[in-house]
Amino acid sequence: MKRTVRIFFILASIAAVLMLGGCYSSSYNAVGFVHSNTPHEGYMDFYRFEGRMVMKLKADAGKLHCSGRLESGDITVSCDNEGEKKKLFTLSSGEQLERAFDFPAGSSVYILVETEGRCENGDLSFTADE
Repeated sequence: MKRTVRIFFILASIAAVLMLGGCYSSSYNAVGFVHSNTPHEGYMDFYRFEGRMVMKLKADAGKLHCSGRLESGDITVSCDNEGEKKKLFTLSSGEQLERAFDFPAGSSVYILVETEGRCENGDLSFTADE
Protein backbone atom coordinates (compact mmCIF):
# COMPACT_ATOMS: atom_id res chain seq x y z
CA MET A 1 0.00 0.00 0.00
CA LYS A 2 2.77 2.46 0.91
CA ARG A 3 4.59 1.66 -2.30
CA THR A 4 1.44 2.30 -4.39
CA VAL A 5 0.86 5.67 -2.71
CA ARG A 6 4.51 6.66 -3.18
CA ILE A 7 4.41 5.74 -6.89
CA PHE A 8 1.16 7.68 -7.32
CA PHE A 9 2.70 10.84 -5.80
CA ILE A 10 5.83 10.51 -7.93
CA LEU A 11 3.77 10.15 -11.12
CA ALA A 12 1.51 13.05 -10.12
CA SER A 13 4.57 15.25 -9.47
CA ILE A 14 6.09 14.39 -12.84
CA ALA A 15 2.78 15.13 -14.60
CA ALA A 16 2.50 18.51 -12.82
CA VAL A 17 6.03 19.52 -13.86
CA LEU A 18 5.38 18.54 -17.49
CA MET A 19 2.09 20.42 -17.61
CA LEU A 20 3.57 23.61 -16.15
CA GLY A 21 6.64 23.53 -18.39
CA GLY A 22 4.96 25.31 -21.34
CA CYS A 23 3.25 28.04 -19.34
CA TYR A 24 4.31 31.66 -19.54
CA SER A 25 3.33 34.47 -17.23
CA SER A 26 3.62 38.24 -17.37
CA SER A 27 5.73 39.99 -14.76
CA TYR A 28 6.47 43.67 -15.17
CA ASN A 29 6.79 47.13 -13.64
CA ALA A 30 5.18 49.84 -15.78
CA VAL A 31 4.07 53.47 -15.81
CA GLY A 32 1.46 54.81 -18.25
CA PHE A 33 0.83 51.28 -19.53
CA VAL A 34 -2.12 50.33 -21.73
CA HIS A 35 -2.48 46.85 -23.20
CA SER A 36 -5.02 44.53 -24.74
CA ASN A 37 -5.06 40.91 -25.86
CA THR A 38 -7.87 39.38 -27.92
CA PRO A 39 -7.70 36.10 -29.87
CA HIS A 40 -6.43 37.83 -33.04
CA GLU A 41 -4.82 41.04 -31.79
CA GLY A 42 -2.56 42.26 -29.02
CA TYR A 43 -0.93 45.58 -28.29
CA MET A 44 0.92 47.45 -25.59
CA ASP A 45 1.66 51.15 -25.28
CA PHE A 46 3.76 52.50 -22.42
CA TYR A 47 5.66 55.44 -21.01
CA ARG A 48 7.95 53.20 -18.94
CA PHE A 49 8.13 49.39 -18.99
CA GLU A 50 10.45 46.79 -17.48
CA GLY A 51 9.90 43.02 -17.40
CA ARG A 52 7.93 40.50 -19.46
CA MET A 53 4.54 40.75 -21.13
CA VAL A 54 2.93 37.60 -22.57
CA MET A 55 0.13 37.60 -25.16
CA LYS A 56 -1.63 34.65 -26.78
CA LEU A 57 -2.94 34.95 -30.33
CA LYS A 58 -4.62 32.50 -32.69
CA ALA A 59 -3.04 32.56 -36.16
CA ASP A 60 -5.98 31.13 -38.13
CA ALA A 61 -4.55 32.07 -41.55
CA GLY A 62 -0.92 31.45 -40.56
CA LYS A 63 0.32 35.07 -40.74
CA LEU A 64 1.32 37.37 -37.85
CA HIS A 65 1.90 41.10 -38.47
CA CYS A 66 4.07 43.03 -35.99
CA SER A 67 4.83 46.72 -35.65
CA GLY A 68 6.55 48.75 -32.98
CA ARG A 69 8.63 51.71 -31.95
CA LEU A 70 10.82 52.45 -28.94
CA GLU A 71 12.37 55.71 -27.77
CA SER A 72 14.92 54.23 -25.35
CA GLY A 73 15.96 50.81 -24.08
CA ASP A 74 16.04 47.32 -25.59
CA ILE A 75 13.14 44.92 -26.13
CA THR A 76 13.35 41.35 -27.41
CA VAL A 77 10.21 39.83 -28.90
CA SER A 78 10.01 36.05 -29.08
CA CYS A 79 7.24 33.60 -29.82
CA ASP A 80 6.36 30.09 -28.76
CA ASN A 81 4.50 28.09 -31.36
CA GLU A 82 3.94 24.41 -30.62
CA GLY A 83 6.37 24.40 -27.68
CA GLU A 84 9.38 25.92 -29.42
CA LYS A 85 10.54 29.41 -28.37
CA LYS A 86 11.99 31.50 -31.23
CA LYS A 87 13.35 35.05 -31.25
CA LEU A 88 11.38 37.20 -33.72
CA PHE A 89 13.18 40.55 -33.40
CA THR A 90 14.94 43.02 -31.12
CA LEU A 91 13.88 46.65 -30.89
CA SER A 92 16.47 49.15 -29.61
CA SER A 93 16.51 52.86 -28.77
CA GLY A 94 15.08 55.02 -31.56
CA GLU A 95 14.03 52.11 -33.77
CA GLN A 96 10.73 51.40 -35.54
CA LEU A 97 9.70 48.29 -37.42
CA GLU A 98 6.96 46.54 -39.35
CA ARG A 99 7.25 42.83 -40.15
CA ALA A 100 5.18 39.77 -40.91
CA PHE A 101 5.87 36.18 -39.87
CA ASP A 102 4.44 32.86 -41.05
CA PHE A 103 3.08 30.22 -38.69
CA PRO A 104 1.15 26.97 -39.22
CA ALA A 105 -2.48 27.91 -39.98
CA GLY A 106 -4.83 27.50 -37.04
CA SER A 107 -2.08 27.47 -34.43
CA SER A 108 -1.91 29.38 -31.15
CA VAL A 109 1.10 31.64 -30.71
CA TYR A 110 2.48 32.99 -27.44
CA ILE A 111 4.15 36.39 -27.93
CA LEU A 112 6.79 37.18 -25.29
CA VAL A 113 7.92 40.80 -24.97
CA GLU A 114 10.97 41.00 -22.69
CA THR A 115 13.13 43.97 -21.76
CA GLU A 116 16.74 44.31 -20.77
CA GLY A 117 16.42 47.01 -18.13
CA ARG A 118 13.94 49.87 -18.35
CA CYS A 119 12.40 50.98 -21.65
CA GLU A 120 10.64 54.27 -22.32
CA ASN A 121 8.03 55.59 -24.75
CA GLY A 122 7.19 52.56 -26.81
CA ASP A 123 4.39 50.67 -28.42
CA LEU A 124 4.05 47.22 -29.96
CA SER A 125 1.18 45.77 -31.97
CA PHE A 126 0.56 42.18 -33.10
CA THR A 127 -2.24 41.13 -35.47
CA ALA A 128 -2.94 37.59 -36.62
CA ASP A 129 -4.79 37.14 -39.91
CA GLU A 130 -8.21 35.54 -39.49
